[in-house]
Amino acid sequence: MHELSVALAILEMADREVGKNPVRRVRELTLEVGVFSGIDVEALEFALTMTFRNTIFEEARVRIIPREGKGSCSQCGNDFPMAEIWTRCPVCNSPAQRIIRGEELRFLSLEVED
Repeated sequence: MHELSVALAILEMADREVGKNPVRRVRELTLEVGVFSGIDVEALEFALTMTFRNTIFEEARVRIIPREGKGSCSQCGNDFPMAEIWTRCPVCNSPAQRIIRGEELRFLSLEVED
């Protein structure tokens, strides 16, 4: 379960950010997770709940914004939505493509109470 190590890294980053200012507690933490990131969102939410215990993040709402996949065809140059990693280009049916969106895992924001 690599989501636990991801949760610990998120906690470290968030803790560094709140350490820059006097903060009593964190109300909300927002993340962006791409469909092809390899992250199981439910497992990440559980891991964050565990890693946030006994910290100023304990009561924080975790908001995860899903990021859909998007590919670009290397044959015809068409950009298209991807539901699966092996989605074929809808214009030329080529399997040759590159992922241009959907692999993200971003820490977007914190809402805090000072």
